[in-house]
Amino acid sequence: MNKILKSLLPYGSKTPTWIIFFIDLAICVFAYVSAVVLRFNFFIGDPVNINLFKPLSVILVMRVLFMLYFRTYAGIVRHTSLQDATKIVYAITLSSLGFAIINYTYLAFFDNSYFVPLSIIILDYFFTNFFMNAFRMSVKLFYTRITKPDASTIVNYAIYGAGESGIVTKRKLEQSGNATGNIKVVAFFDDDSKRINNYVDGVNIYNGQKDLVKIIDKLEIKELIISPDNISNNRKQEIIEIGLQKDVRVRNVPPTDRWINGELSVNQIRNVKIEDLLLRDEIVLDKGSIAQSLFNKNVMVTGAAGSIGSEIARQILTHFNPKKLILVDKSEVRLYEIDNEFSISFKKPYTSSAEVVVADVTNAARMRNVFKTFKPDIVYHAAAYKHVPLMEDNPSEAIRVNVGGTKQVADLAIEFNVSKFVFVSTDKAVNPTNVMGASKRTAEIYIQSLNHRIMIDQTIKTRFITTRFGNVLGSSGSVIPKFTKQIQE
Repeated sequence: MNKILKSLLPYGSKTPTWIIFFIDLAICVFAYVSAVVLRFNFFIGDPVNINLFKPLSVILVMRVLFMLYFRTYAGIVRHTSLQDATKIVYAITLSSLGFAIINYTYLAFFDNSYFVPLSIIILDYFFTNFFMNAFRMSVKLFYTRITKPDASTIVNYAIYGAGESGIVTKRKLEQSGNATGNIKVVAFFDDDSKRINNYVDGVNIYNGQKDLVKIIDKLEIKELIISPDNISNNRKQEIIEIGLQKDVRVRNVPPTDRWINGELSVNQIRNVKIEDLLLRDEIVLDKGSIAQSLFNKNVMVTGAAGSIGSEIARQILTHFNPKKLILVDKSEVRLYEIDNEFSISFKKPYTSSAEVVVADVTNAARMRNVFKTFKPDIVYHAAAYKHVPLMEDNPSEAIRVNVGGTKQVADLAIEFNVSKFVFVSTDKAVNPTNVMGASKRTAEIYIQSLNHRIMIDQTIKTRFITTRFGNVLGSSGSVIPKFTKQIQE
């Protein structure tokens, strides 16, 4: 049956715009004639009534002008949307108003032989709007019918959250179904008792707490989209774990304030990130106090080409307006990549306020020259070896860089009167069970000893701060990417 229907389409899947334009004109003629005939109870034999068809040319001119202005004919009919319907309403409304003005102006200055009653103008307005939109919806339903995929190829989706975001998500998914793989939303889930057992767009809303596992099995759901903005991390984790157990792909819809121009794009529906599996919310920093300490200061970041150091540098450039940012790393290739990324992202503010320095933190002469040249006010020391297995095989390098490099930079910070030194450590320094953790713990002890020294020697102006990072998401030394790969597999 579908093949027969498709053969009736002379222009394939895209009808030329000129055909749509002339169909709209024919609809305008039909609507006006219908309005006149209906107005006079289908009796149009009277010559006065026949004269009412003569202003049709004026109506058509007005319609054409506003149809061309709003390009009502340019939309792809099979993808007709609310925006297309809105354009039609604007075009018909303005053209009817224009005709009404011309109609009453003619009556005032000439005679009433061609005067069109207001009732006909109103009927014509509603008929034209209705028939033009009905034509488009009929074509859209027709295309939906003939392009309906085989049941064997349909992928069943479910959406967790039946609010506005969930409804928009459903419509976007089904609208893109033909392009992305025969999508059918077969269920909504929600935790709100007021929504449960109701219907949205013909789809049942199930109890997310009680029915999730049962309905996934019953309806053979393959993908689950989490749509509400305010779902707790604990609840999200429960949903994701159920999805993993049932071999269901789980994806997220971003918050509505991150939709492109206020509209959701299918490309924005992303896979669940590892952050979504955390049992805690992200830490929110006090950016006000940080800004006060960094504004118009010379800030040095060691290990600036690494995952942690580069993110520190990125945040400083984005939010805190330093006088000068000194990016120090010994990796020439990675430092070049970071420099290139920042040049594109920050452009002139970056190129005028940043310096890229290739240097090894264990090289005393080189680092002394860097401190002497740039005179940093604040140092973030993130340079370190952090791969646990590699440091087990190369313990001398762990001690040389993680301990010796930290001591070198910290001593220079005191010598050159740096106001604040922030040492980036690791949670593996807590009761260390490996060489990497032990080397970082040793460095921590040295930094703590400098703080005790400050209490004795009041001439030292540097404040020393140690912060411990856990598995930093996406960092090169983190086990998280390995877990992510295992989950994907």
